[in-house]
Amino acid sequence: MMLSEETSAVRPPKQTRFNGAKLVWMLKGSPLTVTGAVIIVLMLLMMIFSPWLATHDPNAIDLTARLLPPSAAHWFGTDEVGRDLFSRVLVGSQQSILAGLVVVAIAGMMGSLLGCLSGVLGGRADAIIMRIMDIMLSIPSLVLTMALAAALGPSLFNAMLAIAIVRIPFYVRLARGQTLVVRQYTYVQAAKTF
Repeated sequence: MMLSEETSAVRPPKQTRFNGAKLVWMLKGSPLTVTGAVIIVLMLLMMIFSPWLATHDPNAIDLTARLLPPSAAHWFGTDEVGRDLFSRVLVGSQQSILAGLVVVAIAGMMGSLLGCLSGVLGGRADAIIMRIMDIMLSIPSLVLTMALAAALGPSLFNAMLAIAIVRIPFYVRLARGQTLVVRQYTYVQAAKTF
């Protein structure tokens, strides 16, 4: 009896291209994702176009229009000195979103760097970095943020820096965990031998 070796033809990899129908099908299964994405996109668009969407000057004081309720002229009403609240919310959203992005960028970069460093070095450096992160996590984040903001001084950047410093331990733990997993891969172990 003769055995024959069967070989199968190797298929070339499929060309991946954007498939709008598949995206729509995936999004239909997750309406909360679509709702959240729509809200975020609307907020970003309102932030970008706020100078043109604002119905009034956000800093214009009109004492005759103090504490008005929402109306066609003032969509969110007015404050105690007659400033239009809708215009102030639109213009203020620019700094709020910018502050959030800066906080995530600082905390993400510093935390990822420290976490990877801790995971790669191991030993005493890992123990020291992780004990500092544990101490930071043991202090309530609001208290630590307020203490850091008070120590750094009153400014928007100092507030962003204080919030970012408090968020660093979360990124450190995540990056360290992933680094420890990758350290065990065969190709990393093989690279260490050279």
